[in-house]
Amino acid sequence: MPAPEPILGYPSKTAAVRDLFDNKKMKRREIAELLDIEISTVSSLIFYSKNGKRQDPARADDRMMQMPGDLFALAKSDAERRRITPHELFRRIVRAVIEEGIVDAVLDDAEEYRQ
Repeated sequence: MPAPEPILGYPSKTAAVRDLFDNKKMKRREIAELLDIEISTVSSLIFYSKNGKRQDPARADDRMMQMPGDLFALAKSDAERRRITPHELFRRIVRAVIEEGIVDAVLDDAEEYRQ
C-alpha cells in the first residue's frame, strides 16, 4: 500500500473523507468533487474506516488527547481560514511549538521549572 498523501490539510484522503462526511456533514458527491476523486472511492473510504477493515497508516501511531470543548469554538475561525478542522489546527500548533523548542516561550513559565 502506498504511503498516504496529505490533502487539504488532512494527513490522508481517509482522514479528509471521514471529517468532511462525519463532522462537516458533506454529501459523498460534494466530497468527491472537493477531493477530485470518484464517489465510489469516497464511499469505500467511509465504509472501511467505519468498519475497521483498513487503518489509516498516517494515523497508526496517533494517541488520543482530550481538549476542553471551549477551545474548539475559540479555534474555529483560525481553522476555517486555513480550510482545516480544529483538530488539525491543534495538531499543527502542538507540533510547531514542540519541534521549534518554544514551549517555555509560549507558556511563559520557564522560571518555575528551571533546574
